[in-house]
Amino acid sequence: MRRRVGSNQGGKHWKDQRLEEAPPGPAPHTQKERVRESSRNRQSLWEQGTWSKSKEAMSPRDACPALLLLLLTLLSAWPTVDSRETPNQKFQRQHVDPFTRPPYNDVYCNQRMKAQGMTLGICKTKNTFIHAPSSSINSICTGAGTNPHGNYYYSNSNFLITDCTFVSGSPPNGCVYRARSYNQRICIACTGNLPVHYSPVRDCL
Repeated sequence: MRRRVGSNQGGKHWKDQRLEEAPPGPAPHTQKERVRESSRNRQSLWEQGTWSKSKEAMSPRDACPALLLLLLTLLSAWPTVDSRETPNQKFQRQHVDPFTRPPYNDVYCNQRMKAQGMTLGICKTKNTFIHAPSSSINSICTGAGTNPHGNYYYSNSNFLITDCTFVSGSPPNGCVYRARSYNQRICIACTGNLPVHYSPVRDCL
C-alpha cells in the first residue's frame, strides 16, 4: 500500500512512503463454526478429565494393596510344602493316609494328590498311599519286616494301598489321576528306624 506524505515546507515536496501491510486476520467465525469449536473444546476437556481419573485409578499406590490381597488369597488356597521337612516327614505326607475312608477312586486320587502338595509345578507321575497308621508302617523298620538288602524292608503282612497314576491335565489344579487299590505286602526304605522312601515290591525281592 502506498500513500503520499506532504513535507513541512508548505506542501511543495511529496514523497511516496511504503507502509507494511499487516497480515490479514482470521476470518470471523460463523455461528455454526463457533458452536462446533465449543463442542470440540468440551470434548477435549472431558477426555483429559477421564484420562486423569483413569491414571489415578490405575496408580501403583492404589493398585498394590488390592493386588497383594488377591495374591495372599490365592496362596492361602494352595497347599504348601515345607522345604525344611525331614525325609520321614516327606514320606508321611506323600504316602501315609490312615484317616480317609473308601472308596479310593479317581476322585480320591485327584483330591488327595493336590491336598498333599504333589501337583505344584508338575503333576507327579505316580504315587502310592498306604491306608494304615504311621505306627504300623514304622514297625516294618524294627521287626515287622524282613531286610533283603541295603536299607530296604519288606513288610511281613499286607497293607491296603492305593496307586494314583497320572492321566492328563496340568498343575496346580488340573492334574487328573487314575486310581487302583490293592491289599499286598509293601517295600520301604528305612533310615534311623523310620521309613523314608516307598519302593515297588520288586526292589525288595
